Amino acid sequence: MRECKREVRRQKSEGRSQKSEGRRQKSEGRSHNFQFYILNSTFLILNYTFTILNSPFFILHSSFSIHHSKAIAVLFGISSGKNGLDTEL
Repeated sequence: MRECKREVRRQKSEGRSQKSEGRRQKSEGRSHNFQFYILNSTFLILNYTFTILNSPFFILHSSFSIHHSKAIAVLFGISSGKNGLDTEL
């Protein structure tokens, strides 16, 4: 009889420890998810910031490229204008 009661107590305590272990893992999982959420949000904000900061440079670069393609076309005489210079490239 005593052996039986001990076994029941042991099983109960094992069950409690398994429950608490499960709760601990669950809370750890939540904290990891939250950390990844913060990290993801940070990278998203940085990405938008760099996009906004780089947009004027991109515009400058594209206008610079257009200017150079016109200059190269004029240098090599690749144009369809009447006087050999086409400003509408």
